[in-house]
Parts: sequence; structure tokens; C-alpha cells
Amino acid sequence: MLIQKPNPTAIDLCIQRVQQVMYERLTTLWGLDDKAWTCYERAYKNPQGTYNAAEVFVPNTAQSGDYSEVFWNDALTVLSFFGVADQETIVRDVNTAKVYLIMMMDLQRLKPGIYRQDAEVRRDVQYVFTLMQFQPTSIITGLKNVFAEYWSPALEDRLKFNDMHPRHAFRINFDVLYNPLDTDFTY
Repeated sequence: MLIQKPNPTAIDLCIQRVQQVMYERLTTLWGLDDKAWTCYERAYKNPQGTYNAAEVFVPNTAQSGDYSEVFWNDALTVLSFFGVADQETIVRDVNTAKVYLIMMMDLQRLKPGIYRQDAEVRRDVQYVFTLMQFQPTSIITGLKNVFAEYWSPALEDRLKFNDMHPRHAFRINFDVLYNPLDTDFTY
């Protein structure tokens, strides 16, 4: 399921356009349906006692909403969300944001076989972004590195996810240049 907010602007517009294309291309490539992948937009880094939770804002009525954590769900094949660093650089009319995509998956469901196909999955995702000119700057593995902004011993207990077959988590970092006044961000 592709989850997006209505009428995004600025960095959210950039993320949403890329998220839409990524979701369409990878669901086709991987043969997934809407029930297999929950693809969130930008998650916020909200304090939860001794750790920061990755949470998306989910509207529940026309006038309000609430935050919901976006960590692993065993019923899914793939779960993903975007994050944005706390600081952006501004040069004239152009902002540069450090954006990242975190993906968690069940490799056995995604690419069944007798081998762990983690590198193949990362290649698929990187290729989709390269085609869109949303250029990756790095790929990160290792749960503490993937969830660097959120990590603490308390999070480790809550995460209920390990990076051992069939599960895999990784992160792709991007430098995204955009004009916050643009109302259309196309590729």
C-alpha cells in the first residue's frame, strides 16, 4: 500500500514523486500487490522516552490525526519509509536536504531461493533511483547504522527485527536539491 499525504510541498513533494515511481516500478519487478508492501512517505523522528521513534502522521478525521510507528510488521513482505535530516543547506533559491530511505523486507518472500539475495534487492532499488536522477550517495547496512537516528537499547528491544535470513534491512542516502517554492517536481 502506497501511503502519501495530500497536496505535498517542498521536500515532501520531492519525496512523494520519487516514492510513487519507486513503488510502481518495484511492485512490478518484484511481483508484489498492495498488501505485501507498505510504503510510507516521510517519517518523523519523535522522542519516545530513551529513543526516537520513526513515526508517520496519519489523519483520522478531517481535522486531526495521530502519529504511528513504522517499524517491522511480520505480515508484510516489504516496509519502507523516508526520513530527512534535521538540517538543510540553502544556497540562493536551492535547498539541499539529506534524505534517506529505510527498507525492511522478508527476502524469502521477495526473492525465493536457496541463497540470500540481499545484494540483488539493494541493486534493484538503487537502479530504480538512478533512472529517476534521484542519485544515491551511499547504501548502509547493519541495523545500528540503518536506524542511526533512532537507535538505543530501548529501540533494539522494540524493533523485533534482525538482519538475518530471511529478513534484511538497508538504507539508501541521498542529497536532494530542490526549490521550496516549486509546486511541481517532475522527472
